[in-house]
Amino acid sequence: MRTGVAFLVFAAALSAPPSGAWATMPMLTDLPTKKTAQSCFDWAKAQDEDAHEMWGMKADGPADAELGVLRLAVNCKSGEKPEEVGLGSSVGYDKAYCAKHPKASYCKGSRSK
Repeated sequence: MRTGVAFLVFAAALSAPPSGAWATMPMLTDLPTKKTAQSCFDWAKAQDEDAHEMWGMKADGPADAELGVLRLAVNCKSGEKPEEVGLGSSVGYDKAYCAKHPKASYCKGSRSK
């Protein structure tokens, strides 16, 4: 009986739709075990171009992949994540960001409404 219930719970979890963040935020590989400036920079460069673009999002212009690599490296070392990272990943994130930063040029376009 317990096995049957466990299977149903597992099946329900698999059939649940993914959250918006899972659908559009790129997955990152595991962080380096030793977080030095060089290992974090190498790790950041090794992420895929979708990650570089998402982490390179700017509220005042197009995404910049080089900025994305630098932000990923800083995040690896310090855990800091700029608010712009995630813009365009979901309507909810965009609305929350634009409610906080209504004058940002990103928020003046139709994407954030």
